[in-house]
Amino acid sequence: MSPVALAMFLRVSNGFNVQNYWHDQVVDGCQHYPFNGDGIVSSRGSAQDTYALTLPVSAESISLVENGLANGWTATVELYQFAPVAGGAPPSSKTLISKYAGEIIGGTVNETTVSIELGSSLDPVGAQIPPRVYTTTLVGEPPRY
Repeated sequence: MSPVALAMFLRVSNGFNVQNYWHDQVVDGCQHYPFNGDGIVSSRGSAQDTYALTLPVSAESISLVENGLANGWTATVELYQFAPVAGGAPPSSKTLISKYAGEIIGGTVNETTVSIELGSSLDPVGAQIPPRVYTTTLVGEPPRY
């Protein structure tokens, strides 16, 4: 059985693009930055799932939380599987296992870590869209039999 490795890529809409596997290397436009993410779970229900990222305390991480919340930045997390290459070089190919996209909707900072929560700022249950009245201007003339 051949060894398998996992790498996580984080791309934020402000241009903060990082990966957590290859030290001191830029892979697919993402520099190395130590971070960790929750497991990605898929479901058929209409629940609003969130995704948590854990980063080390740094000026970049704290700025990401503060500015991300204030400006509604979005982020994409991709998890790739690949066969490790001798010498630590990036592989010629990798397989996308899972992907999560969401808006930065929360964050906490403590002595050692910064946690960022990704999800949707829209309430999936409540009505946040103004109601529309069924009119012929909006939908056209209804068919008649």
